[in-house]
Amino acid sequence: MSRFFKGGTSVLADAYLIKGKLTYEEMFFSFQYGAFLQLLDDLQDKDEDEFESSQTLFTNLKAGEKADSEIRHLIAYIYSVNTPSASDSSNTTLLKEVISQCTLLMIMEAVGKQPSIISDTFYKEIESYSKVRLSFYKKLNKRIKEQVAVLEMSG
Repeated sequence: MSRFFKGGTSVLADAYLIKGKLTYEEMFFSFQYGAFLQLLDDLQDKDEDEFESSQTLFTNLKAGEKADSEIRHLIAYIYSVNTPSASDSSNTTLLKEVISQCTLLMIMEAVGKQPSIISDTFYKEIESYSKVRLSFYKKLNKRIKEQVAVLEMSG
């Protein structure tokens, strides 16, 4: 739970630094946005967090336990935070849609890099929403790292 608050308060503080004064809705959205970004980061960094013995939603799973339920809840939370409200401008509504789609893509990428974290059935379900096979994300990440290494060596 503390990581949830860590992410939420971090983005809330950033929002205050950027804008100065926030409405209640802006404060609430900023906190929730930061919270789900923290949970998403914990999913992406599961292996590193386990190695460092960090306590997260995804490292607290028992041996052999799958994160299907946790990831389903994370996706539901992301979409609930980004559900447009009547007071949202058209730009805010569009921004929330973009955030939802991008974070879903980030979940797909994280699952593609570590497929053993979820059941085969859930893997196939998530993959059915993707434009590419989830295994592509692991290959893409490897190619990007190789290209970065080449650039670093030449520069």
